[in-house]
Amino acid sequence: MEETIDYKVRNSTLFPHNITVEDCRLAIKDVVGFREVKRENTIVFTYDSLYDESFPNPDEESDPKKSFLLKIRRECRGIIFDQSNGKLLSRKFHKFFNINELRETKAELIDLNQPFILTEKVDGSLIAPILVGGSVLWGSKQGASTDLADKIEDFIARNQEFYSYNQFSLEWLNKDYTPMFEYSSKSQQIILFYGEEKLSLIGIRDNVTGAYISYEEMSKSATGFNVPVIKRIDIANHPELSLIKTTTDLVHAAKRMRNVEGFVLKLENTGHHYKVKTEWYIDLARLHLQSPKEVKNEKDVWSLILSGHIDDTIAMLSDTLETDELSPINQKLIRIKKFSAVLIERIEIVARGLIKLYLTEKQSAYSELDGCQSKKLIAGAFQFYDLIKEDSTLEEHISFVTTAIQKKCKDSTNNSAKLEECRKEIIMVVIEDYTPFLSSRAARRRPSPLRELVKYATNPEIISLGGGLPNPKTFPFKSFKFELKDGTSIDIEGSNLETALQYTPTYGIPSFIKCLKDLQKRIHNLPESNTSGQEWEIEITTGSQEALALAIETLLEEGDSVILESPTYSGTLSILNPLNLHLVGIDIDGNGMKPDELENTLANWDTLHSGKPFPRVLYTIPTGQNPSGCTLSVDRKYKIYEICSKYNLIILEDDPYYFLQFPTGDDANQQVQLPPTFISMDTDRRVLRFDSFSKILSSGLRLGWITGPAKLVERVQYNQQATTLHASGVCQTIAMTLLNTWGFDGFMNHLNTVQRFYKERRDKFVEYANKHLDGLVEFDAPVAGMFIWMKLKGIPDSHPLIYKKAFEKKVIMVPGGEFTPDRSKPNSYVRASFSVASYEQMEEACKRLASLIKENQIEQS
Repeated sequence: MEETIDYKVRNSTLFPHNITVEDCRLAIKDVVGFREVKRENTIVFTYDSLYDESFPNPDEESDPKKSFLLKIRRECRGIIFDQSNGKLLSRKFHKFFNINELRETKAELIDLNQPFILTEKVDGSLIAPILVGGSVLWGSKQGASTDLADKIEDFIARNQEFYSYNQFSLEWLNKDYTPMFEYSSKSQQIILFYGEEKLSLIGIRDNVTGAYISYEEMSKSATGFNVPVIKRIDIANHPELSLIKTTTDLVHAAKRMRNVEGFVLKLENTGHHYKVKTEWYIDLARLHLQSPKEVKNEKDVWSLILSGHIDDTIAMLSDTLETDELSPINQKLIRIKKFSAVLIERIEIVARGLIKLYLTEKQSAYSELDGCQSKKLIAGAFQFYDLIKEDSTLEEHISFVTTAIQKKCKDSTNNSAKLEECRKEIIMVVIEDYTPFLSSRAARRRPSPLRELVKYATNPEIISLGGGLPNPKTFPFKSFKFELKDGTSIDIEGSNLETALQYTPTYGIPSFIKCLKDLQKRIHNLPESNTSGQEWEIEITTGSQEALALAIETLLEEGDSVILESPTYSGTLSILNPLNLHLVGIDIDGNGMKPDELENTLANWDTLHSGKPFPRVLYTIPTGQNPSGCTLSVDRKYKIYEICSKYNLIILEDDPYYFLQFPTGDDANQQVQLPPTFISMDTDRRVLRFDSFSKILSSGLRLGWITGPAKLVERVQYNQQATTLHASGVCQTIAMTLLNTWGFDGFMNHLNTVQRFYKERRDKFVEYANKHLDGLVEFDAPVAGMFIWMKLKGIPDSHPLIYKKAFEKKVIMVPGGEFTPDRSKPNSYVRASFSVASYEQMEEACKRLASLIKENQIEQS
């Protein structure tokens, strides 16, 4: 009978007790960068690359088993077991972090009003002895019998008359403890130069409980064997540290120091450890590793990640970061951290593919390598072809090959052209060819020759006899004049009016396209639209509804599968339903679509949706979702994007309420910090974004626009060429003239006014709903948009209540079933809009709905 493990008990200690091989296997399963390596009759669990989410906080995980395994993962940095009996032989330091690197290591959370010590942080290599077969072996995080371990063996042999390292270690190893040392020498230089070769004791740890012995006990034990011990800092008499009272004081003082890497802060009562590094050392490390001090370009990001200094940089930046998580610098840092996960994962995929390829068909075509299309990368970059033998295993070489690829990528970061080549070879998910995503109709569609000629008709140097443009002299309009509510006048006349009244290119009036590109660059942090390898385009449409219809026509055909939120916008369902598509709804909550459910759906597609084609498209309304009003959190956006990248889905980002996000404070001048969007994080070029002026300028203008990869927008544009030709030139010109009159700051001020207007209306509706519908409905107050999504208690299906009885009571809301992919199922929700009704009408509507629900409850009783 299989033994039941009580993970609640096992997870009750800060450091896991009695760690087993199986614990470690479970902890690192499917985690990029971690390895199980068999060496010298031992099993080693370690890692050779890390990214932002390698070590999630165990305390933030509610499931005891998952939390316990996250603690175990923090032990997998050179933990060693006997291969024959599974005995734990070496338990080095648990993974600990820089102060301010993570939420859990923020300076304000670390209380110095408890026993602590500060030791010098040496820029060396972690070494520990292992007792195997009665003999003391020495090993690094990678285990015994490495090049570094051989250096240590040689050092100890040369100095055994002075230092009794083996005898000292044997005494502790026999007690089931692991002594740990830092090795530094001029031949083993990391960043700092040490003229003297030195092996210093830095800690001793209980293999069973993970507890650390005190500094005093460690020092006393080492004295009898003449073993050097890491220097403890005398804080009280230190010229730069004597006045520190808090951890923040310590960080600031350490930053200013020179000629030292930093310090290790150890809380004696708990065993918590924290690193504090000096700014002097970080700058030196950047110089040595050629990683950028200022992260401006993509090559800088690659360099930062591949040089291994992203964690130090995050910690050093933390004091200067703004408290607002949505601030531009914070969001840039989040994107860097997320990209690090993608980069490390893709490098490992390439490494595994290479090894597999060499093992199976050394002479076969390179195209069989999973995702990697470049012969140049495989043939020219590596020297390990002969190293891999027919009887080798994949895990035997994964660490070496991964490291080799990382080095090649790092070497490419000093040249943008080389980086672009490397990017295409490593980040294979970048979409270059959209043909596999196109519907058969879109694939057959070709550009309209007459529409293509319109692009050249406005060039005064060209004599056009080709297009059938009407002569503007016959148009009866002389000028258009508009007055804004603030008294500003807008005049459209002359050449601007002539352009507005004439046929325009399908993409839109070029000057308006430029205006919108400038807006998108500022709002979504996009590069220049003609940036090599990152080209993007804008297409102006008759409202975002047409944009959506054109995109669906381009990407989907009858019988296809589509992923979308449930519930979702009924207008989208009106486009999708006639195509006889397999619509797969993913549940939402207050933070939007659930990534775990999305991942499970795609991972188990053949089981859950047997016989249905795998989806190519995900449709989402991330902000103020219609009908639910929910807004997708930034963290979920990143997770959903990663899932779509993993399963190769195009994302349709329908965001008409993006500019209707509500301010949180009462300061009328405080503008909303607009969060990152899918288009802003689109490294793969898989996002089509739909924006609209309907909610912020005028719905009657019927102006929307598509932003996305140039090649994909071009295919969507072919459909518009064959239907409406282009959006209204008059409406484009009105909007363009208005935006140019305002400027960016004026536009943002207008948004601020609109946002506060709708926030006030949201607040009033919530007030009336709480007053009259308390106990009768459930709802969350939206942070954006125009809608409240209410669950009617005790009413399994709102459809008959609304379409019959509500009409009789003269109140209109929309039944929830109208927004679900499967309308045959009962739905207890209703959508209420607070956008137009007066406050008196809002309150009266809530009263009438309350009366309806109560009457229905009486009828059911």
